[in-house]
Amino acid sequence: SFIETQAQLNGTRSILTGLPVRHRVGQTSKAQAAAAFGWDPDRLTLLVLGGSQGSRAINRLMTQVAGRLSSHERETWQILHVAGSADAAMVTAAYAAHGVTAWVRPFLVEMDAAYAQADLVVARAGASTIAELARCGKPSVLIPYPYAGAHQRANAQVVEAAGGGVMIEEREADPAWVLTTLRRILVDKRLRDIMGLQMRSLDQPNAAERFTDAIMELAAR
Repeated sequence: SFIETQAQLNGTRSILTGLPVRHRVGQTSKAQAAAAFGWDPDRLTLLVLGGSQGSRAINRLMTQVAGRLSSHERETWQILHVAGSADAAMVTAAYAAHGVTAWVRPFLVEMDAAYAQADLVVARAGASTIAELARCGKPSVLIPYPYAGAHQRANAQVVEAAGGGVMIEEREADPAWVLTTLRRILVDKRLRDIMGLQMRSLDQPNAAERFTDAIMELAAR
């Protein structure tokens, strides 16, 4: 999926295809997303993703961040948080208690709309998430899953090296430091635009076709 991965295969034959992304991702406009879900298109939107099962560490972190928001941020920010089924109720209650406008879902099928609405994304760093962020050109704050061979850290390092996001290790994800990072990016549209362009530089728009061609070529042999 990434040229950096290919470089670590010690000469093993490989084909760089990129990771296929669903066609709708990157095709939905912010206005369409806001109309479909009743979101405010004028508010700064933070999208929080914890992976397919949700991330308890990110869920707890963001509820702590919510308690530190200023009154102005509570009035001008909105949060779309995909929390997983185990924590959705807890996260919903925490945002409500802090007076934060938030939509919390255990999971979300319409990820194209979520990315379209987002001004900044807080997420793990799985390969699918990175590919979708690249397709949509979304700046990100990545908190990689620290286990499973630390492959997510490698993914996040690729994004950070490209200038498309900021990596924060889970053990260093202090709520005050994370909020400082979010503020720095969210209030600076020029910075978000630059990071978005850098993120898009990682996109492999023809990944599905390259993958299919490679399979068919091998099958023909």
